[in-house]
Amino acid sequence: MNQLTKTVSTQDSSDTRIAIWDNLKAFLIICVVLGHMIDYFDTKHQILKQVFFFIYLFHMPLFFFISGLFSKSIIRKEPFQTYRIIHYFILYLILDIANRVAEDISANGLFHTTNMRGFTLIGTKGAAWFLFVLPIFLCITRLLRGVAPGLVLAISVLIACFAGYDKEIGDPFCLSRILVFYPFFYLGYWLNPKQVSDLAHKKNSRIFSVITLAAALFIIAFGIDSVYAYRPLLTGRNPFTEIPHSNLGFLIRGFYYIAVCALSFSIISLTPKKPTFLTKTGQRTLQIYCYHRVLVSLFVNLGGARLIKHLAPSLWIYLYMAVSLVIVFLLTWKPLILPIKKLKDWCHYS
Repeated sequence: MNQLTKTVSTQDSSDTRIAIWDNLKAFLIICVVLGHMIDYFDTKHQILKQVFFFIYLFHMPLFFFISGLFSKSIIRKEPFQTYRIIHYFILYLILDIANRVAEDISANGLFHTTNMRGFTLIGTKGAAWFLFVLPIFLCITRLLRGVAPGLVLAISVLIACFAGYDKEIGDPFCLSRILVFYPFFYLGYWLNPKQVSDLAHKKNSRIFSVITLAAALFIIAFGIDSVYAYRPLLTGRNPFTEIPHSNLGFLIRGFYYIAVCALSFSIISLTPKKPTFLTKTGQRTLQIYCYHRVLVSLFVNLGGARLIKHLAPSLWIYLYMAVSLVIVFLLTWKPLILPIKKLKDWCHYS
């Protein structure tokens, strides 16, 4: 069982891993890259709105759930591996700066840094926020490891459901995202990876999953104009005032948790348990996550989307989304993990 307790970002050899989780992580990192590409155009095109809403329903909750599943060795090990926390925070700072610089250069030219004026050390609206939140989750769960799991989960859900009423809980220190996504991380920490996989792949679970996924796709396909108003709820960083019926925010977020758990379970259930062509990609999600935002920003802002639209006006949306796959597979190049590993080693032995 010790081989199961690997964190989501660990780059281990394939013989110590379980294929289903690498397959799932590969799918999720594709969703992350695709979501960041769609974010530039989603409000202008119906199909992009549909894909964006579907992705954001589950991709970050599932990533945090998997992180929790494989964080047990970090959280329970004595002494606490603080170097891992430092490693994540340094990565966050580097990536946040790099992403802002890339946006500035591609939008304003090499010597303009307007975006950096909004730089802050206490939280971010950019793609690097995951690396700010994850080490905080590890520390919180370390502190709570002696408390009854059911109690922690129940209280964390209640706090998240009420937090949306406070407009001051937002991007600073990523506080809103911490409160909203922590229940998914803790649920993963509480559960056993093998038991989750075995349950998800039972026949009845598969039937439930097909029905749930079909229902979600049907609602999004034919009711996107109605449900899209709830997009701010999916990012985890907005107060209830940003969504319809904000006075019912507590109930809406409660329904969100139920819907996301059902959809996430369905996706786990339909993920292949055996190695696939995506398995290696799932073993390298950290490096893809670290590098992708800069590439996406440069591609879009330097005219990549306009070029595709010019060359294939009737198919450009589909070709544009396909670029996300190209970016993902380019970033699976193994040497790209070396700087990240070097930084981790430096944090460990400094």
